[in-house]
Order: sequence, then structure tokens, then C-alpha cells
Amino acid sequence: MWMHHPQAATLLGYDVLHNLPLDYDMSGVNWEGWQGPLIDATNHLISNFFKQLLGLSTSLPSHSLFIAQGGIPSGGLGLYRPGARAIPDFVLTMAKASNYAEHGIRFHAEAPNYILPSSICSLYNLASNTSSLTLQRFRLALPTIALIAVSHKVPSDQRIDHFLNRTSTNSARHRLRLHTSYTTTSLIYNETPTHLRHILPGALSSHTSYPLIQMSRSNTKHRLNNFDFTIMLKRKLVLPLYHPASAPVCKCGTTHDIYGHHHFRCTRISKKFVHDYINTQALQPVLQQVLRTAGITDNSSPVQTEVPHHIQQQPLLRPFDIEYQPNHALGDSNLPPSHFAICGADITIDHCPDPPSTSALEDISLYTANAERCLQTAEKRKFTTMGNSTVTGNTMTREDVLHTLSTNAKLLQIWAICPYGGMGPMLRRFLFGDDPIRPLSFTPNKPHAARMYLESLQSSAPHGILPLANASWSSSRPAHQKFYGHSYTAPTPRIHFLQQFGLACTKAFAIHLRRPTRTQQAPQASSGTARAPPGLSSPFSTDPRV
Repeated sequence: MWMHHPQAATLLGYDVLHNLPLDYDMSGVNWEGWQGPLIDATNHLISNFFKQLLGLSTSLPSHSLFIAQGGIPSGGLGLYRPGARAIPDFVLTMAKASNYAEHGIRFHAEAPNYILPSSICSLYNLASNTSSLTLQRFRLALPTIALIAVSHKVPSDQRIDHFLNRTSTNSARHRLRLHTSYTTTSLIYNETPTHLRHILPGALSSHTSYPLIQMSRSNTKHRLNNFDFTIMLKRKLVLPLYHPASAPVCKCGTTHDIYGHHHFRCTRISKKFVHDYINTQALQPVLQQVLRTAGITDNSSPVQTEVPHHIQQQPLLRPFDIEYQPNHALGDSNLPPSHFAICGADITIDHCPDPPSTSALEDISLYTANAERCLQTAEKRKFTTMGNSTVTGNTMTREDVLHTLSTNAKLLQIWAICPYGGMGPMLRRFLFGDDPIRPLSFTPNKPHAARMYLESLQSSAPHGILPLANASWSSSRPAHQKFYGHSYTAPTPRIHFLQQFGLACTKAFAIHLRRPTRTQQAPQASSGTARAPPGLSSPFSTDPRV
């Protein structure tokens, strides 16, 4: 889209140059709220694009617009947010021009600067060009932008000078991007209706953004059919999947909520397909690749799924959904030697968290902690209860299983995933090395669950594998392989893993949301909020041939 073109920044700079009021309040984050004609037109263009793409009967809600404009690492779609770019682009352009006017232009590292004529230089000096509205607008916005664009290590009273004479444009843009990423997330939470804020920590998962907008489509496996794309784009933007009058009826007799959350909460709807698809289509193949890159496994240690014969008393019992044999002495891994013969995980697909006890938006951390507690509840449930369908005639308790695994030096982790793709604390620690906000606790009658959980938090348990893989890849990258995922959109092991994991989650969740309605009598989806792309039937059609 034109919004990603470099000239878009110049156009928005012109918008500020001609329209920013000289008495505009630039304090705090007010500068991000200024609305010039071009900013309004750009926002309208984005909103109208999604309205037509998704067949919405009303304009795109403000929270959905901000999600679309949020950065991909923050769980958005990475589209242009002109309000966060207009004033910084204007200030950065003017700062560079003023620097050229004062110090000249360097065309070559070994050549002296080319000094511009004094008649041009005087135009950028407010003392000699006092009537210039452009310079007045520049001086109005400069203190606020310099405070953000310069390193926090520089004293506040020196940042304007540092910004004008020492800070590079790329460094300034990077700091401004980090700042606006944070403020965009705050805007998303502020604009999202209260009854939906509790799902935002999962909906704003970066790995579910990649399949929608930033994966190489030359690989046919990366493509989504129109039905699945429509469903998952609506979920990413936190939009209803159904019209309230035409939502399907579940097997349990409950009418599905318009956001599809009942699909994951109802015990009558099996989530086995979602579980198996994510396990076999994402985790097994991509983990095998990333673990080898990180130096945790070698070529003789494949990642396997649902292997039996771990428990002698119950040989058909399969406690691991996915497992591997760690060897931390390989490659550049800086993990201490592992005493585990087998490491693996039991994967569980959880339901959406309930809203927190308070509905006031006191802090985003209130909602992230609430979502983490929900996923930790799923982890604890898996640690303490045995699934009924694991093996026929099973007489072992979960404690018996965990005791046997621990005795045999086998580590079992629980990887919980929410219906929007959000990761539980144990999975996040394994992938990123993040520690939980509050570790799990177990009652005294669950000693083996407590021991297994504590073992997973030890330094000898594999953790932070994606940073390890990135470090190993950067130090030993083959000369012939420029990008880890064979595409400029997947340059590193971390991004490659997140893309593949997000793609599997996206496909699995979309199919799961469509499948239950095929075997039920349900009203036809509305031609408004759930309209399929042109030329296709409703993505929620009850026709089994769809």
C-alpha cells in the first residue's frame, strides 16, 4: 500500500508544515492526537479498506483501527498510523535540513563538507527569518520530539542540542517507533469496549499477525483460503464473527456468542483437531530445526510426537505430546549441562480468560496478569489431573505418572495456548526465557507435580531457545543462506519460528471455528458483519462441502 512508501512521510510532513497550529499543546502524548487533513484522510482510507474487505455494515471501530496500525511485534498489523508519524517526520526532516544549513552537506567521508550559500542557510535560522511559520512550527515541536528521540542517558536539558547535532536519524526513528508502539497499545486498550479488554493480551500476539500480513506467499503453504483469512482477520481486529440474530446454536443448546469464544469453552466441542494440528504442523517440524540451531539437539535426536512406552505399568500411556533428547554441550548453547534424558511437553488449548474483577482500566498489566493466571490455571490443571481419554483402562494417577517420569530423569512441561494464540508462562519461558509473574503453587498432596514444575524452572531445563538460536545463527550462518526462513520476511530463527507457529494456530483456530456449524442447524450468517469475500459463500456456511 502507498502508506508504506517513503514519500508518505514527506506528505505527512507537509501536512504538519501547513496546518499545525502555533498554539498546539505538544505536552505528553498530545502530539500524537493532532489531526490534519491528510491524517484524517489516511485513517479514513484504512478504515474504508477493512470495511469493504470484511463486508462490514458499519465503519471500522476505533480499537480495530489502532490494532491494524499497531506494530507487528506488538500484535498489530503494521499499517501506517499517520498521527504517530506526521510530527516526528516533519521534525526529523527539518532537523536534517537545519544541520545541512549550519554545517554543510557531506558527500564523501574523505571530502570536506559542501557549504550552502548564505542566502539558503539564513532561511533555516529563526533569528534571521523570524516570520517563517515553518520554523516556528519546528521550534514548537522540537522539544517534545527531542525528549523521546534522544537516549535517556543524555540529560534532559541537553537533548535538543544532542538531537540536532549528534543523534542519527535512524536512531531517532527507532526510539520514536518504540515510543509510539507503546502508546498505540495503550490506545487499543483505552478504545476497546470494557467487556472485550480481557481478550486483548491473547489477540495482540505477534505470531498471529505474521500469517495475515507478513509471510512470503511464494510458499503455497503460507497462504490462507479466503474463509480462514476472513475469520482470523476479524479475530485479530476484535470484531464480531456473527450477527447476534444469526449466531449458530451449539450442540449443548447454547447460542454461540458473536466473537466465537463458546467454541473453545464448551465441553461438547472437541479441541483435539486444534491440539493435533498445532503439535504436528508447527511445533514438531519447526522446533526440530530451531533446537538444532540453538545447539540443544543434534541430527540424531529428532523431535517426536506422542511416543508410548514411557511408563512401564502403562506402556500405551503417552505423557508427552512432543519430546526430544537435550544435549546442551552442542554448538554455542550457553545452557548448563542437562541431566534430563527426555524433555517434552503436554499441550493444552485453553478457553478465553474471564474478565478481571475490576472493570476500570487502571493498568494494562491488570489484563496481562489476568490472562497469565488463566493460562497458569490450565497448566496447573494438566499437572494435577489425568485426561480421561489418554489410555483405556488407565488406573494411574497424575502423581504416579509424574513420579515415574521424574525418577527416570524425564522433564514434562505444560504448554498452554489461549484461543487467540497467546502463550502460557511455561511455553514463554521455554521459547523466550521469560519468567512467570507469579510461579505456580501446589497443595501438599501434590508433591510430584510441585517437583516437576520446579525442575522446569531450573537453569538446566531448556529455556530461552529462540534467543539462543538467534545468537548461534548470527555467529555461524552459512555464507550461502542469507535468511534463516529462506525469505527476507523470515530472516532469523525467532521470526521463522513465530511465523510457522502463528500460521498453524491461525489455520487450526479458523477451521475449528467453522467446523462445529457444519453439523448443526443454524441460521445463515448475516450478509453484513460476516459476509465472505466477493464470489464466495459465507465463511460460516452450514454446507458440508465448504
